[in-house]
Amino acid sequence: MGIKSKNKFLVVVMVIILTYGIGSIFSFLTYGNKYWGKSFFEYNDFPYVGEFLEYLGKNEIYYMSKNEAKYQLPNMITEEDIQQLRSEKGSLETQTRLINQQYQYQIDEAKKAKDENKVKKLNMERTNKILDMTRFFKEDEYVKSFIMKERTKEMEQYYENLKLGLPYLLDYKEVFAYHLKDVNTGMEYSNIRNKNDINSEHMLHMVEWSGTLQPSGPPHFEITPIKLKGYIGVKKSAPETSNLIYNYHQFNQEKQIFYFYVITGFISLVGSLLFLYKRRFFEASLVIWKRYLPIDLNALIIVGMGLTAFYYMDTYNFLSIYFEKNLKGLLGTFMITTFMIGMIVMMVKLLYRRLRESEAIQEEWRKSFLNKSYNVINDAFLIRSIGTQIMILLGSLIVIISVTVLSFIQRPTPFILLGICFILVGLGAVYLLLKRIGYLNQIMVSTKEMTAGNLEVTIPVDEGYSPLSSFAADINTLKSGVITSRNEQLKSERLKTELITNVSHDLRTPLTSLIAYTELLKKPNLDEGERNSYIDVIDRKSKKLKVLIEDLFEVSKMVSGNMELNKAQVDLSQLLEQALAEHEEQIMDTHLIFRVSKPDVPLTTYVDGQKLWRVFDNLIENILKYALEGTRVFIALKEENGRAMISFKNVTKYELSENIEELFERFKRGDTSRHTDGSGLGLAIAKSIVDLHEGMMEIEVDGDLFKVTIKL
Repeated sequence: MGIKSKNKFLVVVMVIILTYGIGSIFSFLTYGNKYWGKSFFEYNDFPYVGEFLEYLGKNEIYYMSKNEAKYQLPNMITEEDIQQLRSEKGSLETQTRLINQQYQYQIDEAKKAKDENKVKKLNMERTNKILDMTRFFKEDEYVKSFIMKERTKEMEQYYENLKLGLPYLLDYKEVFAYHLKDVNTGMEYSNIRNKNDINSEHMLHMVEWSGTLQPSGPPHFEITPIKLKGYIGVKKSAPETSNLIYNYHQFNQEKQIFYFYVITGFISLVGSLLFLYKRRFFEASLVIWKRYLPIDLNALIIVGMGLTAFYYMDTYNFLSIYFEKNLKGLLGTFMITTFMIGMIVMMVKLLYRRLRESEAIQEEWRKSFLNKSYNVINDAFLIRSIGTQIMILLGSLIVIISVTVLSFIQRPTPFILLGICFILVGLGAVYLLLKRIGYLNQIMVSTKEMTAGNLEVTIPVDEGYSPLSSFAADINTLKSGVITSRNEQLKSERLKTELITNVSHDLRTPLTSLIAYTELLKKPNLDEGERNSYIDVIDRKSKKLKVLIEDLFEVSKMVSGNMELNKAQVDLSQLLEQALAEHEEQIMDTHLIFRVSKPDVPLTTYVDGQKLWRVFDNLIENILKYALEGTRVFIALKEENGRAMISFKNVTKYELSENIEELFERFKRGDTSRHTDGSGLGLAIAKSIVDLHEGMMEIEVDGDLFKVTIKL
């Protein structure tokens, strides 16, 4: 192993040891209050003794036999108990009315069914219930029997539970030695011969206990609290299987691990810090970091990584994970924390070296993120109104995003990491935005000087491509008027590119299928079914290709003005009906609801009927392709101010562009993914035909509502 490799290996080992040492500090802070200088019984405040005394009170000190409780139970029922039970039911009149209502419907149904036996039975049940309720409100002994029945059940349940708790008391007596005395009566309760037997020789732990034992007895019995005084201890001979003894040994084992970890961790911490302080390491990496990382971001990374490591080690304590027997989790947490501490060590060393070189501090400050940000802000406020408006807008946006993010955070665990990431991303976004604003202000100030006649001004062009640098270069080249012409040129190029792309796509798709299935037909040994299937596909694709080419030629003829119109008087109502009839089956398949309104008398106009039918046909096909299924389609034909007006309205299934003019462009579709059939020439052809008739065709888009209006 080379010297450099050995040096790197030692540094990595020392970072691991440093992480071990820092983890011990957090473990000391977390568990010091539990283990440092305390015994199991001191930390847990003598565990299980409260539960033991509760079982002891129920089964021995306050114990009343079941027969004695049953004997005394009738005497425990008072006049107040009887009246309270009656008040819960209201009054005799109320209960009688409720019983009558309960049975009346059943009796009426039985009478309708002419079931006399059921009528008699229901009447008998109702009468008996009313008699029982009358006795309930008139005879105290009758009510008392109800109370006795309920309380007897409660008592039976109490003694069943008491029986279930008896094994727990016996188990506790194996663990605890006690000698208690009633302060008032002098009666003693003990499981040892003499209170002097409760001493350190026989006990793991003992206390002098004094207090009032919580009263416990059968329900509805008043129990007088007993004040006890004496001693309670944990036997050394207690069985190892008891929870208390198990937890006692577990605590002592964890305490030994805690002491070992804290002491060795402190030694590791001091030793690794001394080693890293005196050792030269990662020199090449430090040079690279120094070149590309500003000094203030260097400091920010130290703070951020430090806070993250602090949070991570405090939340996911090494000792906690070890006690949980999660070795995989411990290894993963240790590796992540080691990486963070290694980064902190490197960044601290880099910052120390920078601060030590005092002659380079000014150059470091000039390259710092804060200084660059200051210059960017300065440029951003060259035109103060624009800078102020954008800063207000940006501040509002950041506040909204912050409130939204924080409102969704229900657990505090990832808050620090999320907060640090949000701050870093936010600062980067603010810096870039302010830099762009400053550059925009420079362009605007220079442009204003140009309009004042100073044509010698040259706008600085930033390195790299951006809209602002392109804008500045165009102004330097053309000086005035170039923006409008350039935008027109870009639009023309875009339309040309889209036209070529769309024509190529829509022609290539069926053509590719034709070539593919023709090749398949050339294969020998094709059965008749496959051959016919391939021929059908070729036939469909050929027809589709023919339609596309014919549409394209038709649009070309219209645009060039070579199309002739054969005009005649045509009834638009009849022409519209014919167009709808052609698509009747498709309309039924799409589940669209067509609402057609037209005048009762013929509405004639001087047009080319065949061409205008094509307009209606294209618009109806457009609706069938792009209207949302299950919605209504409105078609209205009317005369207004000597003009024929036809409107088509539907709800679209695809989101439409806000640029309405684009819908008239050739090969433009509402389905931008181009999953639907068609050439994309429908609206373009329709508009061209209407234009040849010296008419007007308009499109309106309001959300998902699509409306076409034709005026002839």
